[in-house]
Amino acid sequence: MTESARPIDYPARLRRALRVARELQAELEASRRARAESIAVIGVGCRLPGGIDGPDACWKALREGMDAISEVPPDRWPIDAYFDSNPERPGKMYARFGGFLEQVDRFDARFFGLSPRQAASTDPQQRLFLEVCWEALEHAGIPPDRLAGRLGGVFVGINGNDYALLRAGDPAGLDAYSGSGNTNSAVAGSVSYILGLHGPSLAVDTACSSSLVSVHLACQSLRLGECDIALAGGVNLIMSPNGTIALSRTRVLSPDGRCKAFDASADGMGRGEGCGVVVLKRLSDALADGDRILATIRGSAVNQDGTSSGVTVPNGMAQQALLRRALANAGIEASQMSYLEAHGTGTALGDPIEMRAVSAVLCEGRSQEQKLVVGSAKTNFGHLEAAAGIAGLIKVVLSLHHQEIPPHLHLKKPNPLIPWDTLPVTLPTQPLPWSESRGQRRIAGVSSFGMSGTNAHVILEEAPPQVPVEASNEVERPCHLLGLSAKGDDALRALAVRYERLLAEQPELSLPDLCHGANTGRAHFGHRLAIVADSHAQLREQLAAFINGQRAPGVIVRAVPSGRVPEIVFLFTGQGSQYIGMGRQLYETQPLFRQTLEHCDALLRPHLGRSILSVIYPEPGTSSPLDETAYTQPALFAIEYALAVLWRSWGVQPTAVMGHSVGEYVAACVAGVFSLEDGLRLIAERAKLMQALPPEGDMAAVFADEARVAEAIAPFPSQLSIAAVNGPTETVISGERGALAAVLERLAAQGIQARRLNVSHAFHSPLMKPLLEKFASVVASVTFHAPEIELISNVTGLPADEQLLGSAEYWCRHVLAPVRFWDSLQSLYERGARLFLEIGPGATLASMGRRGLPQDGATLWLSSLQKARGDWAQLLQSLGELYASGCAVDWRAFDQGYTRRRVTLPTYPFQRERHWFKLSSSLPVQPIATGMATAMVPPPEAKAAELPSDWLYELEWKTQALAEPTPDPAATPVAPRQWLIFADRLGLGAALAERLEQRGAHCVLVSPSQVGSAGKGMSLDPENPADYRRVIQEAFADGSALAGVVHLWGLDAGSVEGRSHAALEEAQRLGQNSVLLLVQALSAAGRGTPRLWAVTRGAALVGSGKPALAQAPIWGLGRVLAIEQSALWAGLVDLDPAVVEGAHRGADAFAGDVAALLHELEARDGEEQVAWRSGERFVPRLRPRELPTRNGGTPRLKAEATYLVSGSLPGSMLEVSRWLVERGARHLVLVGLERPEAVARSETILALEARGADIRLLSRDEALKSASLTGLLSSLRDANRPVRGVLHVGGPWTVRASRELETWELQSSLRSEVALPWLLHELLAGEDLEFFVLFSSVASVWGSGGLSHHAAAHHVLDALAHHRRALGLPALVVNFGQWAEVGVLPEEAYRMSARSGVEALPPAAALALLERLLEAGGTQQTVANVRWSVFKPILEMGRARPMLANIDARDARREGELDAAVASAQKLRDALDEALPNERHDVLLAYLQREVASVLGYEKPEDIEPTTGFFDLGMDSIMAMDLKNHLETGLRRAFPSTLAFEHPTIDALARYLSQEVFAHLFDEGPRATTPEPAPDADDARLEELDELSEDQVAALLADRLDAIEQGK
Repeated sequence: MTESARPIDYPARLRRALRVARELQAELEASRRARAESIAVIGVGCRLPGGIDGPDACWKALREGMDAISEVPPDRWPIDAYFDSNPERPGKMYARFGGFLEQVDRFDARFFGLSPRQAASTDPQQRLFLEVCWEALEHAGIPPDRLAGRLGGVFVGINGNDYALLRAGDPAGLDAYSGSGNTNSAVAGSVSYILGLHGPSLAVDTACSSSLVSVHLACQSLRLGECDIALAGGVNLIMSPNGTIALSRTRVLSPDGRCKAFDASADGMGRGEGCGVVVLKRLSDALADGDRILATIRGSAVNQDGTSSGVTVPNGMAQQALLRRALANAGIEASQMSYLEAHGTGTALGDPIEMRAVSAVLCEGRSQEQKLVVGSAKTNFGHLEAAAGIAGLIKVVLSLHHQEIPPHLHLKKPNPLIPWDTLPVTLPTQPLPWSESRGQRRIAGVSSFGMSGTNAHVILEEAPPQVPVEASNEVERPCHLLGLSAKGDDALRALAVRYERLLAEQPELSLPDLCHGANTGRAHFGHRLAIVADSHAQLREQLAAFINGQRAPGVIVRAVPSGRVPEIVFLFTGQGSQYIGMGRQLYETQPLFRQTLEHCDALLRPHLGRSILSVIYPEPGTSSPLDETAYTQPALFAIEYALAVLWRSWGVQPTAVMGHSVGEYVAACVAGVFSLEDGLRLIAERAKLMQALPPEGDMAAVFADEARVAEAIAPFPSQLSIAAVNGPTETVISGERGALAAVLERLAAQGIQARRLNVSHAFHSPLMKPLLEKFASVVASVTFHAPEIELISNVTGLPADEQLLGSAEYWCRHVLAPVRFWDSLQSLYERGARLFLEIGPGATLASMGRRGLPQDGATLWLSSLQKARGDWAQLLQSLGELYASGCAVDWRAFDQGYTRRRVTLPTYPFQRERHWFKLSSSLPVQPIATGMATAMVPPPEAKAAELPSDWLYELEWKTQALAEPTPDPAATPVAPRQWLIFADRLGLGAALAERLEQRGAHCVLVSPSQVGSAGKGMSLDPENPADYRRVIQEAFADGSALAGVVHLWGLDAGSVEGRSHAALEEAQRLGQNSVLLLVQALSAAGRGTPRLWAVTRGAALVGSGKPALAQAPIWGLGRVLAIEQSALWAGLVDLDPAVVEGAHRGADAFAGDVAALLHELEARDGEEQVAWRSGERFVPRLRPRELPTRNGGTPRLKAEATYLVSGSLPGSMLEVSRWLVERGARHLVLVGLERPEAVARSETILALEARGADIRLLSRDEALKSASLTGLLSSLRDANRPVRGVLHVGGPWTVRASRELETWELQSSLRSEVALPWLLHELLAGEDLEFFVLFSSVASVWGSGGLSHHAAAHHVLDALAHHRRALGLPALVVNFGQWAEVGVLPEEAYRMSARSGVEALPPAAALALLERLLEAGGTQQTVANVRWSVFKPILEMGRARPMLANIDARDARREGELDAAVASAQKLRDALDEALPNERHDVLLAYLQREVASVLGYEKPEDIEPTTGFFDLGMDSIMAMDLKNHLETGLRRAFPSTLAFEHPTIDALARYLSQEVFAHLFDEGPRATTPEPAPDADDARLEELDELSEDQVAALLADRLDAIEQGK
């Protein structure tokens, strides 16, 4: 039967269609549910008038009916100077009251990583929002630092900018941080930046509704999946009187500053300030994450008033529509809403309009028995403007959470314009219980209406019932650990005070919940406090002791140096440490420990024939074989393995492991050498074999060194051996009883003490040999792996690798060989290990280590269990020590298996200091207020526009004599290192290689594969990046040292004169493209710091000859690579173009070139750009140039001529067009735009045409067709309007680092920047042009990071101008800095450039300078607005730039500071000379504290801790350069630009200076080489005085006195 003839199974098709329909329906319903999902409010932060600093204080104020309105604080502005009760008085205000926050000038800058200098330039609104966001997250129990990298959104309502306005009259006082610190977008952006969030980050300005609109947008973003957590809120501060003065003119203000919403006396609003933030998640996520949910957001809506009787007049119909849309979005009926938080400003017009909308929508169908309760937080705090909506929402969230509605204030007589009798509405004047009505859930709405007409309404519902997670462990642990931390000692103490107060106020608070909340819900900083407590009372006592500076048991305090992550060593205890019941308390109360032990028990049963748990925990009254080796070793393995699993689950991860004898088996298992199953089987068989041996041996600990003991046992080589070396004078011997007794007797006679050990067998002795054969067969059945953690071998005392650990021979050796514990410990200590944690039932190894190694105060010895102490008490004490030492504990895992509830805990106690801008001394008019804020400063009187006199630069080439005579190539050998030479076709590379090899070097020649070999060597495809990497790898495969790389391929680029632009692009295969790929390959290879020279001929713009255009891109590219790849970039060498390259291609023909290259390869003068001409060496120097004088008035262009503007950036092309028309041009042709039709309709073009200009546009595609452009030029000549001037303005710049750049991007940039001017040059060569101007960039002059592709193209433009001049044609190329306002760079790049010291050029000023340059003549000039005091150090960050030698980088405004730096350094030298050797380090620290404080803006140098990282203090790259300059000026020494990065703390910098600058002084004392003074053993014991007996204390004191008398 054919396919077509088969019957169709219609039922099957129908079933499939039905299934697909159901799937689609399910997807649609899931999408709808997601878009309608409730949003959980899980955290609140707020700062409100009346001293309210959090949700608890807010609720207390609301419930008690606080009126937070007060008179304008005197630190804002002098109210008496501004007040006048007459509303019509200009410049005055008739309201002198409002809702104000306290100390808005103060901020904890250090906490957020801002320097005081940056903080003073940052809007206090941004600073306040940062703090409140942090507090909101802490209230939610979310450690803010854990959000980094997550899709977190930030939505902030803000519309004020008083701080920026206050500074507007003082432009000289603005700095690099004024821009980013005062834009509203940065308020959201700074939170996202500091927290590392990657979701939407928006600043919203809809006037008074801003913050509620932010909440609406945050909910939408969560539902759309744009973010998984959101911070939404608003902020408003009133720092200038101007806003109040302006509002006074509108008469919307209440004279007494109070919003008397819905009262007959309502006479306007009172201004207020504040900040509020809520933390939001999707409800399903919040439930899954176990978050405490305070309320949920059911739905929201936003709309606009549209046309009404006035832009600021409320629109009642729009409000009704808003409420209906919000109800529909929430999916509820109006009758379900029981409370409305009204906008309620208290204006005579607004209140009745709002209530009519409420009546029409929310009261529809509502009975008098089911009244809607209405209130407004504005009656408490005033109208917080941009923060008003969030204040109302927070009030509702807290009301829902507490199930109570706070009173509405100032209601004496309800507004008679509202029909209260018929409205089912009530205004509460007392706290009102919020009871459920007929089983319905509590639902409320919040309204916020913007003055500009944007309205928002949000509907909230009470939180759903949350069922606590069932505990997997029914028994609570007996004690708990509280971890507190801060960024300073004062803050830590303040935090402890808050917790002690909390315990006093809430004695019913669960101790486990409190500790859990503090440990899991807070970020953890460097200053740490850990407390182990078993009760409320004990915790309060311990907190009080810490607060009062007293020591107390269970209290650990420590400061962790910035950036230090402790490296922990696990020490696994050996046999002899076991005891009945070890770890029993843990087994009964810790789920993971119990599960692990039970798993080990199950794996051991087949090998032991019984439960190991019955051995460790025997039934009462029964004996246990625990001390029998067959059970001891497996029991210890199981206990130690379970402890290791427990520690690691808590985030305590070892960087190295070591075991003592049997402990090494557990260490190997934990390190991943073998599986748990294999490990338990191995230890069980080992123990069984040992148990089977006759118990004929004995062991003893001898208190003498290994050599002495080895000598003592030497007569008994087959009977005794050294079993362990546990310390410098602790050696264990093992073997036959009789022989051992004889040795001990002989040692005792020599005065050497010994102690017999209680063991069943003579372990690690010749008596173990009989078990080796069987044990080897067991080991052979084990699967071994490479250790995942460094494992120190007992046998060697050194790290063990897979080959060693994977052999049966090793484990058999391990049975007999001495346990080299002391060697292992020394090995770890010498490698920097200082934190040792014993994993076992006791503290045996920790005690041995403490006795053997120096007690320098930095070494910690911790144990997991101790027999005489409760398991949890010991375990938590050690965990507390680890936490206080900087260990990142996984606190959630720590409480895994226990029931915990979220509780409200104290937030971080910010240590705020005053940060406010200072007026510059240049301010001509003083402000009228001198308090915290100032009134707007009148600007200086306007002056006639002047051209900047310091924007003009010129690159000069100067001859430079050789730093030293060129050595005889044959006489001076160089180190036999390897050179990689990318050789040219003509033979210069081969000649260079020949000379280098004569001097002992080895050279590898590399040629392009398409053109054959350059002699002996390799070849590669010039366009294949992998080929470059292959050649580098092969060339140095034998491990030869890499001397350097010389790139000569550019010499093969032929002349492109008279050829198309395509020929120029083709030449780049061996030119710029090849250089880029080579640099990228060298960088990726990571072979030290290879040095790369790029060699050209005639590409440097020296003299008046025609440059080599095809090689020009290499110079532009190289100038950027010198910045981005400074470690491997050696420089550019341009050879003399006059060398004849005809028939003379032998070695002699290149003698001069080879000599020049050899000199550059060996030169040590730092020159990175060199040109050789006629045997002379030229180097470039940038020099400032004076502004050319004007030879008359503004020049006029010819009205009958045509002027051509080319490029692809509309903004700059329009600016140039306007400039041409203003100077008389009437015929313009704009060539090269991508979308000329859009530009043709622009306002600028229309305005120019209105002035009589005739403007034609030709697209880029058409222009690059030679025929089209030729036709256009011909038509212009025919119309008697020939082209008389050309201005090529270029296109936009894209920022891309060279390491990420592709060769096609280089080619694309070359094409887009050069093709059009090249074509115009060719087509207009015979025209009588007035000018031919090319806009280039500073990137091709001094290099600019991220612009290598543009620099390469722009250097061709530079060369083209010189080429035209050599031909006698007009040309001027101007290397401009970036133009402002035209979009040449992305916005972020503009900001970064400004911060780096290169300001954008206003187009009008740039064109005015161009006009002068055209008059003055010349070929190439540079125009840029540069602050060299900032920019030069950045350019020289990798190394010095000789090109800039003539540039003065001193900041005239800071000459006084530099003089002070010199004086300070002189005082330092005097102080160091006078100080004792052990005092000099502290003197140097104090000096550096002052210098760093000066750079960062700290008023108190002593506030900067020497071990705190510079960048934790808010230092950035600009300040790092300032610090370097300060130190260079004062100490009269040059330092690397990376100084602050390589030595990033005061302490590290002091050690560096002590070695580099003051070595002659610090060689006298130990402080120059020792980071900290190392206390001797007695000093370490002083730390343990509380644990010593009176006799021990007396002995210690006597020893110290004796030492002092002996001059110790």
